[in-house]
Formats: sequence, C-alpha cells, structure tokens
Amino acid sequence: RNGKPMRVRFDPVKNFSFAALKPWASIALAPDCTVTSDGLLGFEVVERLGFAHRVVIAPKGKAGTEIEPFRWLNVVLGNLKTAL
Repeated sequence: RNGKPMRVRFDPVKNFSFAALKPWASIALAPDCTVTSDGLLGFEVVERLGFAHRVVIAPKGKAGTEIEPFRWLNVVLGNLKTAL
C-alpha cells in the first residue's frame, strides 16, 4: 500500500531447476502474475512454467539498491539480516 510492501514470503527451493520450481510456483505464484528479477539465469524457468518474466538490470553499487522494484527488497533483506 502506498508504494510499500504489505507482505513478504520466503520459501526454500532446492535449486532453479524446472523440477524444483514447478511445485513451488503452483502454490506461490498467481496464474496471471509477472515475476520480476535481476536477470539471474535460473529465473528463465518461470517463463517455461508459463509465467510472465520481467528483467530489470540494476546499476552496480548503491544506485542499484534504490531502483524499483528492488528498493523494498533490499530494505526487507537488510532488516532480516539485522534481526538475525
């Protein structure tokens, strides 16, 4: 809401293989969702599973942490690391 995330979900997956992500995707992703990633090669599997995939290449360094949609991801991960 208001540009802020309402929920975060962390799910362990064995790897980025089709076999490992297929059962995860069926419970974790809405059928019409778009998966946004930084272009990590493993995310191409979501396209094979039939989901839309948007790649956002972030600039290096701090500038990359401030672009949408990665800004809130970095806040959440930073808070998690602090809590641990």
